[in-house]
Amino acid sequence: MLLSSPDMADHVLMLQNWSDDMILFTNGHNLSDAVRATLSAKGISLTDGRVTALQHTDGQLTNVILETGEQISREALYITADFKLSTDIATQLGCETIETPFGHHLKTDNMMQTSVAGVFAAGDITRMWFSANMAVGDGAIAGSACARSLIYDPDGLAA
Repeated sequence: MLLSSPDMADHVLMLQNWSDDMILFTNGHNLSDAVRATLSAKGISLTDGRVTALQHTDGQLTNVILETGEQISREALYITADFKLSTDIATQLGCETIETPFGHHLKTDNMMQTSVAGVFAAGDITRMWFSANMAVGDGAIAGSACARSLIYDPDGLAA
């Protein structure tokens, strides 16, 4: 796994059931001794230094290349990525964001309403775990709640 942020180091623990040959490439990020000890106890190897290139043969990964020139044989590489909002319209509207290990997301209540009355959000913009199924469910909740907000006042009485 290629680390994009030190906050995401524990993500490799969720992936270890995919393979018994896990390496966490720190990519220049500093990890605490406690995190290093936890990962080591779980049998996960750590490789420090920045990854500068990936080598492949006909599109199949063969090596991860470090800035030192060291080549580490790998057949697959999981890459974590920080989430970035593609537009700032939500912040322009005054919607509150929350910081997670995966980046900033919009804060919503259980009906998917943001911190701004009448503004609803759903999907990846609201969660740190990306899932099409969750996005569809969130969208259904947000759509119903939005429609309800157009009919009823905040106290639940017909407007």
